Amino acid sequence: MLSFNKELEHVQSILSKAFKTRAGSLLDLMRLDFSPVNNHTRPGLILLAANLYNNVSRQVVYLAAILQFIHTASQIHKIVLENDGLMEKIDYFRDYCQLPVLIGDYLYSQIFVNLCDAGLFNYLRTFAELIGQINEKCILKIKTDQEGTQSADSNMTVIEKESGRVIAACCRISGELAGAPEEDLDLLESFGFNLGMALGLAEDMPGNSEAVKDFFKDALNCLELLPQGESRNLLKQFIGSLQEEYVSYAK
Repeated sequence: MLSFNKELEHVQSILSKAFKTRAGSLLDLMRLDFSPVNNHTRPGLILLAANLYNNVSRQVVYLAAILQFIHTASQIHKIVLENDGLMEKIDYFRDYCQLPVLIGDYLYSQIFVNLCDAGLFNYLRTFAELIGQINEKCILKIKTDQEGTQSADSNMTVIEKESGRVIAACCRISGELAGAPEEDLDLLESFGFNLGMALGLAEDMPGNSEAVKDFFKDALNCLELLPQGESRNLLKQFIGSLQEEYVSYAK
């Protein structure tokens, strides 16, 4: 557990370095929840997934930070209000249009900076495609909002592009970096997808507690097929605490 805490601290130091500017911290300009749960959940999953194979390398730590950059950037872009009438309200326009766009784009750029810093050049295309999917999600949501055609299927597609596929890819990469055998990589990807869907639904679609429970259950079923030991038990406990936090949140 001590090692895990140090790795999380390293992740936070990577994030803090990117957030700091000459004028201060970008965190002061963002209207988001930066609680420990929000900051540690996704990086923690990546670190613990690699720990199943006893290999939390420097590259894995950077991967955990990159996942949090993606999550933070996508959450910031959600603040943007697509309303031309706000142009006349300077304060609102700045806080909910200009700053979120600029800060979100800056954080997306940090993903590629940190991939290069960590020597993860072969994953540049993977993350470019993931960010492309997130942008597709934004376009889809704006379109359905404007047309009034929101449906359970379209909402699920949004969550899949923004959270499910992103965490799935990062869990698989975490396994690759940690030296997981080939037969475990698909399990790690499925494990991450189900967790990503559970977290995304709980955070963005309150009231879907049954769906959240089902995705958590499927994630735990995948976990049962991964290497046994203290690391798996710790990961199971971590997910249990997330279930308590997010299932109650989704009610």
